[in-house]
Amino acid sequence: ILLFGVLYFNVALFIKWMERIPFIRKYQFFIEKMETMHYKDLTRILLLSLLRYVVFVVQYVVLLKVFGVEASWQILVCLVSVLFMLMAMIPTIALAELGIRGKLSLELFGLVTTQQLSILAASAGIWIVNLIIPAILGTVFLLGLRLFKQKEQKS
Repeated sequence: ILLFGVLYFNVALFIKWMERIPFIRKYQFFIEKMETMHYKDLTRILLLSLLRYVVFVVQYVVLLKVFGVEASWQILVCLVSVLFMLMAMIPTIALAELGIRGKLSLELFGLVTTQQLSILAASAGIWIVNLIIPAILGTVFLLGLRLFKQKEQKS
């Protein structure tokens, strides 16, 4: 973690090393932009990312507890963290994510509980709360904007 922190706040050190990797050269523009970012902005981004991560972990642990998974919150936090790391490494699309998340959840949380239905319910709940509901709200919002613009143009 310390190494990543040093690289995050000292991107110039990182850039020299990254320029040697051929497939990363096409992303060099993004890395160079990070080099121009102020320390204060990088800190703000890091804190917002940490807050987002904590919110997702808390959501998952709360749903697991609500659905009756009998394990300590410390163990659940660790397992949720491993689940998030695995989900980040596996390429998925939104619709397939539910199945993959469910299978991984069963494998991980199955180490501490036999309540498979509770695990799947929590996994589906997270998927609905963080993917489906925002997608529906965004669609309704965008359609509302489009309809509003069409009404203005007709007037």
